[in-house]
Amino acid sequence: MPVLTELVALLRLATKDRTQLVLEKIAVRHQLASYKRSVGRPNIND
Repeated sequence: MPVLTELVALLRLATKDRTQLVLEKIAVRHQLASYKRSVGRPNIND
């Protein structure tokens, strides 16, 4: 049974890490969208 307990603990750890990565990815996308809104495009004059 200890092997099963360790396997469940490992699975929970892997799921937690994935959840953290997904949340970090969402935060970075939000920061990038905010940056794109704040920085205007340069005017191109001939």
